[in-house]
Amino acid sequence: MFFSKKYKVIVKNKNITVEAKSGSRLFQVLKDNNIPLQSLCSGSGQCGKCKVKISSSDGKEINKPTKKDRLMIALVNLDAGYRLACEYVIKQDIIVDTEEWIARENYNPEIVAVKRSEKRKTDSNSDKDSDKVEQDEQSNSSEHLSDDSSIGVKSEEDSEKQPGEISDGLILIQYNTGIKFYYFSTGIDNISHSGLVRTEETLVNLIDDNTISDFIYENIKVPDFERIIFVLDKIHFDGKNFLDIINYYTFELGSVFCEVIQPLKSPRQLMSFFRLTSGLKNNSLIVSLDSLSSVHYVDAGGVVHNIELQYITDEYNFEELFFLEGKNPVQEVSDDFSVIKIKEPLIDPDSVTIVAKLQTLKNMLYYGIINSDFSFNDRQSLIDKVPIEILVKMSQIDDKKIFYIYRKKGINIYIDEGFIEKIKYLKAILSSLFDYIEKYLGKIQNVSINSFVNFDNLVNLLFELNILPKKYSKKVTFYSGDPTVLAAKFFSTPTIENYLSSKIKKNIWTHLHKDSKFGEIFDKNIKNL
Repeated sequence: MFFSKKYKVIVKNKNITVEAKSGSRLFQVLKDNNIPLQSLCSGSGQCGKCKVKISSSDGKEINKPTKKDRLMIALVNLDAGYRLACEYVIKQDIIVDTEEWIARENYNPEIVAVKRSEKRKTDSNSDKDSDKVEQDEQSNSSEHLSDDSSIGVKSEEDSEKQPGEISDGLILIQYNTGIKFYYFSTGIDNISHSGLVRTEETLVNLIDDNTISDFIYENIKVPDFERIIFVLDKIHFDGKNFLDIINYYTFELGSVFCEVIQPLKSPRQLMSFFRLTSGLKNNSLIVSLDSLSSVHYVDAGGVVHNIELQYITDEYNFEELFFLEGKNPVQEVSDDFSVIKIKEPLIDPDSVTIVAKLQTLKNMLYYGIINSDFSFNDRQSLIDKVPIEILVKMSQIDDKKIFYIYRKKGINIYIDEGFIEKIKYLKAILSSLFDYIEKYLGKIQNVSINSFVNFDNLVNLLFELNILPKKYSKKVTFYSGDPTVLAAKFFSTPTIENYLSSKIKKNIWTHLHKDSKFGEIFDKNIKNL
């Protein structure tokens, strides 16, 4: 074709009519004709600021919303004819309004009208820097709402919502194998959709490249939402320090408010953060076995004590104790050592879980192979006391005594004096921690023990070996597995920061390696082992 068909674009609020070639982008047409239009991304579909109201001049339907339209604009606004100018391809004569953010059509009494205002009437927590709006309702309600031009039309039902009410939201979590997601629905006040998108793309790259909206609508089939919580595996953005556990950062993706949770040091800190913020009961101690560099105690007044153990626990690398294992570990050991349970029984084991190690340690104490002070007895002294099939499991490598858990065809899996010494000090540290809190901070009425890996019988073994003080055994709750789903609770308030400020009155840091009172308790417990 030598000539492209041309259509009329009537800019209603400017009383201007311009011509546009079929297939042209509305954003570029308006720009070429010097018609002002807001944009932070130069029409690339990332900021959502170029929303306009479109209708056809002949009563026909306008273009259906694109994927980016659905991400950037609320559903009720899409139904009212709002589109992103940068996404709209001209295929007919159209009427465009570039100024009125919200419809004022009298035929729909549920549509809330919005007019521009220099001073925005919203709650003090809102921090958006786009056009300020003031809301006028055409329905019976006279209440003013907290809103922003990027949020869009509110129905009469929505107009009754107060700041801080639950909103639909999406949680995106970075995994080694891809990106996990949860969708929080206000309709059921819970998670309604979840899944894992296997991809080599990272959340950081998707955010930095401004392609996160495309990723969501190409891979995650969920309804509209107003908010996204990103959970990263390491720190990338420069934000606020919360509880000395995470770094918190916010930004806007069109009309969607985005929050980023990043661990300050190790990804294992996320376990501490989510478990802590979900279990803020007074007189409670929260211990994450995957991140023993710090624990948290909530006292009778609701004050959170961030108790730093890093320089005490790092020396013994306790975190690997509860986390490190191979692909086919020994999972259980019977009371007489005769039977072991392996993850894949037809394949030789390559490691041993902490549960199997503690079961072995418990049995060694029972047979007298080690003393109550966690030291090996001499093999010769056990000849008449221990069955020979058990006694042969005792050996020595490089002047270190060991006890075999599995030995076959050159595969040797055992626990040694180094492991037992580590357990000895873990027992002293945890006992001292409980004693210190009870003496100087307050009573311990509840204990939350957490681990990313689900270890059956782990807590029972910790109490049986008195690694955890037995007197607290009836006060303990054990949680295992991925805690990131607990981020859904943050949708009950406008922001994560609001949630934390409403739940945590005060946060106090205690560095035990500098505290002489803890040192005295620890030295005493070491001597008593």
